[in-house]
Amino acid sequence: MFCGVSLHPTADGPDHTIADSLRCEHLRAYEECLLAIPDALAWCWARGGPWRSAVRGLVTEVREV
Repeated sequence: MFCGVSLHPTADGPDHTIADSLRCEHLRAYEECLLAIPDALAWCWARGGPWRSAVRGLVTEVREV
């Protein structure tokens, strides 16, 4: 499951903040397909070899933890 944060407009007013419009929804992978892209890139990078070479041009920053 992924947690998707979306912005939903609500009634504007003097006390209205952006936090009033945020909602966290737990979605299945097929409901938010674009989230699979960074997972696929990370898998290729971690796998190494030709997989890493294939995505090297798409990776702009690597953080070692």
